[in-house]
Amino acid sequence: MTTRTALLVALGLVVLAGCQPEPRAIRYGEDVGAHCKMTVSDARFGSELLTTTGKTHVFDSVECLANYVLAHPELADQTHSLWVTAYDAPGELIPLDSAFFVRSPQVQSPMGGGLAAFGTGTTHEAALGQVEGEVLDWAEVLELTDQPIQRGAGRAQAASSMHAVLGDPAGHQA
Repeated sequence: MTTRTALLVALGLVVLAGCQPEPRAIRYGEDVGAHCKMTVSDARFGSELLTTTGKTHVFDSVECLANYVLAHPELADQTHSLWVTAYDAPGELIPLDSAFFVRSPQVQSPMGGGLAAFGTGTTHEAALGQVEGEVLDWAEVLELTDQPIQRGAGRAQAASSMHAVLGDPAGHQA
């Protein structure tokens, strides 16, 4: 392999590696939620939707992200991934499909839904030891949202469209 060929191969690999959308650090106190337009301020609750083109939509809570997903089913095939902040690791974004959720009156989330996300490193029992409540998966979070669906799509259709793209994450067992 010539030096020129090796450089072209290396450049191609760098370009390909750069094409994979990755979450960015949420700028707490600066970023504004894409759905509710509130300033994202609590590092225990931020979330992100990454598009296939690399655009990042930031949200101030799990329920705000869920409302946005349900309100915009047309974005399902443009969505690369969804990310939520681990409640027990403020500021740490985890992939939605690696998360489970606890709904609790003890959780004072920005949108008032009482939802906290936890990653696979936390068992259900450990999460419930931090906040008493009900363990949910993403489909159950979508069912809880109150936001009316825009453009005539039903909740089931929006959830089904997003699950077709991202998979249907099940609740994690302890």
